Amino acid sequence: MKPVYLIDTNVVLRFLQQDDPAQSPACVDLFTRAEQGEFSLQLTAVTFAELVWVLTSFYKHPRAEVGQLLSNLLQNPCVLVENKDGVHQALQSFAATNADFVDCYLAAQGRESGHIIVTYDKDFKKFPGLACRTPEKV
Repeated sequence: MKPVYLIDTNVVLRFLQQDDPAQSPACVDLFTRAEQGEFSLQLTAVTFAELVWVLTSFYKHPRAEVGQLLSNLLQNPCVLVENKDGVHQALQSFAATNADFVDCYLAAQGRESGHIIVTYDKDFKKFPGLACRTPEKV
């Protein structure tokens, strides 16, 4: 069984952004070796949330660009992601709305599980068919 490495946000950023002459080549090599089947790389949903935040706030990438860039990463066969379908749905919603990624992810979880989301956040109205209530209504 080949090894699986849990990857931190900063490694993914160096790979995607190619902005650090010392670290970026090592990160590209890491992804290349994973693509060649030497090992797998695992990213968490929290890592995707941090990637979205850094790419939009620090690097100032447009939402649609971030959604596409991270969807491409998600589809890479050497990248394992917890709740891949939920992350993918959240990225699509993030690119198409002005809701926060975490809200998009929670909405995807609500849709998938059928659970009601308890919130005061009005952004959840942007997700048709999603059941939401305030705490007073539970």
